[in-house]
Amino acid sequence: MPSKLYNKFTKKKYESEEDMIQQRKHRDLIKQKIRYYKNTYGYDLDHNDLELYNKFIQNINIIKKVYKFHNFIINFKEPDNNMININDAEIYYSNKSNIDLGLQYIDFLKELKKEENKIIKKKNIKTKIKSPEFVEKNTILEF
Repeated sequence: MPSKLYNKFTKKKYESEEDMIQQRKHRDLIKQKIRYYKNTYGYDLDHNDLELYNKFIQNINIIKKVYKFHNFIINFKEPDNNMININDAEIYYSNKSNIDLGLQYIDFLKELKKEENKIIKKKNIKTKIKSPEFVEKNTILEF
């Protein structure tokens, strides 16, 4: 049985228990961030691929603006004769600044895997209907 301070990821021993706890918190933090980015932006990141994760973090401000148009940007081709399809024109001209920004980072966007079938689980929040029950002016309370 391995010792308590054995790290199965690096196949080495931790220096101390504090070091073990600190690295565990760091790994958990990365996993939580990846889960958040997956639910919010729909990109499937892997916690083992730290290089792609670090690029994603560096470009997060661009991704916030571009993630809605990811498939459009990947499939977008520069039009011949400066003519764009009518369907593409509506999307392109209504979001021109964000799509142009995404076209500058198209190589990075091709590396990312976008989840196609994103299922959003909505929480069942029961709202209480507050109906004010006013006492009529003529009613006298007796104890």
